This record gives sequence, structure tokens and C-alpha cells, in this order.
Amino acid sequence: MLHDLGKFECEENVDHGRLSAAFAKPFLQTLDLTEKEIADICFSIASHVDGKAGYEYEDILEAKIVTDADNIDRFSSSKILMSKLWSIRDGKRAPASEVQYLEKRIKRMREMINQDVLETDSGNALFKEKLKLSIHFYHTLIEDLKITHEPVWL
Repeated sequence: MLHDLGKFECEENVDHGRLSAAFAKPFLQTLDLTEKEIADICFSIASHVDGKAGYEYEDILEAKIVTDADNIDRFSSSKILMSKLWSIRDGKRAPASEVQYLEKRIKRMREMINQDVLETDSGNALFKEKLKLSIHFYHTLIEDLKITHEPVWL
């Protein structure tokens, strides 16, 4: 729950894990946790984006689980919906360019289905399920976008 605390406070998305760990640590210290538990949680948060915490630490399963869970969540139905709603709200892409973007994204997701890209076997299995969901959703969205025309204002 704490892994994205710094997401909106950093200039580069890749840095948000390390910033989130820094934000989380004072809160964790108020709980009935050992120093080792706090250190494990902070490392797991800090390294969840790119595998780098910014300091040396033992390789722990908890960090792999946070990384895998974050990647699996990225392809959940709610995240797919939210990313499309944000794109529409911000007017980022017209329907035609959205189709091109989605076709490239589908190609990349198909490549990932044939690889084990996450840290754990169970993470890879869940991730592949989410990729299949995303591909199906994006195919349906592409078909809808192909018949969508931008309004022409008089």
C-alpha cells in the first residue's frame, strides 16, 4: 500500500520507489515492527520499479513480490480503464493515433507473454493472465476506435 507514495513528487517515474520508501519509513517506525521488518519493507518499496534501491541490501522474496504485484496490477482491468479515461480526459491522442499506439502496445504485450519477465513463477502466471486480458480489451477498443470519428465543429 505504501509503494507509490512518492509517485507524484518526483520528476522521473523510475525514482518514485526510492522516494516512496523515504516517505514510508517514518510511518513504519510508528508501528510495532522490528528494525529488520522496516528495512525489508523499505527495500521492497525502494527497489520495486527498477530493482535498485540506491543502496546495497540482501536479495529478499518480499521485494520480488512487491515488484511482481505492481507489474500484475498495471495490467488489471481497472488500470486499463483508468489509463484510457486519463488519455481521453487529457485529449492526448485522437482515435486514429490511439489505434496506432494500441497496436504497438499489443505487439509488446504478446512478446512478454512468451517470456518470464517477473521475479516469481506465480507472478509470471498472473502477469500473463493480465496481459491476455489487456490484449483482448485493446483489440475491442481498437475496433471501437476505428468506427469513431472526431467531431467537426462548424
